[in-house]
Amino acid sequence: MSEAGCSLFETLSPDVPVALWKGEYIYPDQFQQHVYAIAESLPDKKYAINLCEDRYLFLVSFAACLLKSQSSLLPPSRAEKEIERILNIYADAFCIVDSGTDVAHPGRFEIQLDNIQHVTPLRYELDCDAVAAILFTSGSTGAPQPHQKRWKDLVTSSLKLKQRLDLEGSDFDTIIATVPPQHMYGFELSIIYPLVNRACMHAGRPFFPHDINTYLRDVAASGVLVTTPIHLRACNEADMVWPQIKSVISAASELPEEVASQSERKMKTRVMEIYGCTEAGAIATRRTTIGKRWNLLEGYSVASMQDCTCLR
Repeated sequence: MSEAGCSLFETLSPDVPVALWKGEYIYPDQFQQHVYAIAESLPDKKYAINLCEDRYLFLVSFAACLLKSQSSLLPPSRAEKEIERILNIYADAFCIVDSGTDVAHPGRFEIQLDNIQHVTPLRYELDCDAVAAILFTSGSTGAPQPHQKRWKDLVTSSLKLKQRLDLEGSDFDTIIATVPPQHMYGFELSIIYPLVNRACMHAGRPFFPHDINTYLRDVAASGVLVTTPIHLRACNEADMVWPQIKSVISAASELPEEVASQSERKMKTRVMEIYGCTEAGAIATRRTTIGKRWNLLEGYSVASMQDCTCLR
């Protein structure tokens, strides 16, 4: 296990911002103060349902829960019935919300970072084997099923993903994601990846092509767009000039080759596709315009059995 596997702040670079939030870069010192302040005020519960829509507030909440040895529950939807179902299963849980969440959930804790003063660092030991998060399947084939994610496994997977995506350059990457952080894909790429790989996370969640274009222009050539085939198709059809960015990453459904090819021409970059699932996270990658063959991440293997395929 690398040093990153058992640390939260120690591997962050002081000159690389953790996030771009409300138009300003948040550097590790300020991020650490935010996390400590929230950790001190969190309810003493075992689980936290993180419903924050603001991606930076989600990140701070998640990190604060790690310090408190609380597992973050990430529901497949914000539907009130689903939140109630999870609260019934995990009795010792509360909900973390931000100003964008207007539902009055039981045990509601609203995260606010206004007027935070200097906080004396807490003494803590981050357990590598701790269950950092519990994510749920979509529920398309029955009730959403929970899957535990240990901190060390999230870190290891993220390091392998960085090696495969080959994003490192002379400057830091800025992750702009159109997918929510409660989704396994959004969680891995916009929350864990910046924490582990010294990248910057854009706190926003653009939806329409104009918003995506604006966010990408804000970060210039350091931008890495984490999105879906639906968003890419909409961007291709939009009548606008796109800035040159470092890379586009797509997942959540199969990316048609013609959509990937058009995106590469318009955005003057490469489009990488990730194959993954809630159960295992990112499994394989491919550059869609080069070939259909998936390349497994290091440490994975596939074996054909009688009526199924087994991933190890």
